Amino acid sequence: MNFAWSELQLEIRALAAQLLRDHAGPEHLSALEASGKRLDRQLWAELKPAGLTAIPLPETAGGAGLGFQEAGLVFEQLGAHVAPVPLIGHTLAAMALQRASGDELAASQLEGEGWLACSTRREGNTLRLDDGRLSGQLGAIAHGEGSDAVVLPARQGDDWFLCVVKPGAVGLSWQGQVSTGLEPRGLLQADSAPVEILGDAAMLAWLEQRQAAAHCMAQVGVVGAALQLAREHVCEREQFGVKIGSFQAVAHRMADAWTDMMNLRMAAEAAVVALDRQEDAELAVRSAQAWSAEAGHRVLASAQHVHGGLGHDKDYPLWRYAVWARQYEMESGGLGHALEQLGRCIARDPEAALL
Repeated sequence: MNFAWSELQLEIRALAAQLLRDHAGPEHLSALEASGKRLDRQLWAELKPAGLTAIPLPETAGGAGLGFQEAGLVFEQLGAHVAPVPLIGHTLAAMALQRASGDELAASQLEGEGWLACSTRREGNTLRLDDGRLSGQLGAIAHGEGSDAVVLPARQGDDWFLCVVKPGAVGLSWQGQVSTGLEPRGLLQADSAPVEILGDAAMLAWLEQRQAAAHCMAQVGVVGAALQLAREHVCEREQFGVKIGSFQAVAHRMADAWTDMMNLRMAAEAAVVALDRQEDAELAVRSAQAWSAEAGHRVLASAQHVHGGLGHDKDYPLWRYAVWARQYEMESGGLGHALEQLGRCIARDPEAALL
């Protein structure tokens, strides 16, 4: 069996890498971060006509008609360049709208230069539905304020539903927040605001799995880029007249980091491929989340260690990968929570875990 990516998939990854490399270099990112707004509208305007923001949507909905694994390759490059664009949330929100309401609505939402936002967060979510109106609050919505629409969960009684709101609707207000990776986020407060229900708890679970897998693929990019910086450093840095990469302790630590990164890559790629082939791929997704948390923490700790104090210098790009690795690690609740969820998944269907 041939597990290599196809020629088309490699071309998609190369296109994403080229655009992000050209428009999201370290100097440009530093300037954006210094301005206090880590959102690059110019880069976003380049990605949309290139077709990289709606890859898994049907062509009739304004997408490329490809799969979630192709989208995952773009998410990997997003992480590798820690690009300041709302790509993951936009793609997932568009997928949810297309699944719930058909191609026409999704296509209309993809027009123009705007973006969509998405959150599947249940913890700390007090949003409730009452007679077709939305009240409560939900924090840490990435790129929510200023978006064209926000897909989010809300409760009605004891049941969860997936909904969509217009950010500027009457009854909605926003309070700015900033994530660990300096990503613009927002606290949404709703007071009897208009809302549209897209689907029930099953629809929410469907979106949760895809959001988790998308974050894991981005983590592959983050970890891989950090490991490459570390490799270059130990091959160039000298102590006692020799390259530090020749020291046994350094070589062993780099080898362990590479092994962690490859385990993460295998688990994350397996998750996006599984989601293309079946509705429910929870076991694969939970496994990828656990590796995202563990590999993200261990590899970045190793990269910082071999760099010494240089890794904390904000004129050197490693710190940016460190904070984004931490952000993606905590998106799943951390390693302990990820392993707990994986254990629950295995307990529900032990035979599936043996395959």
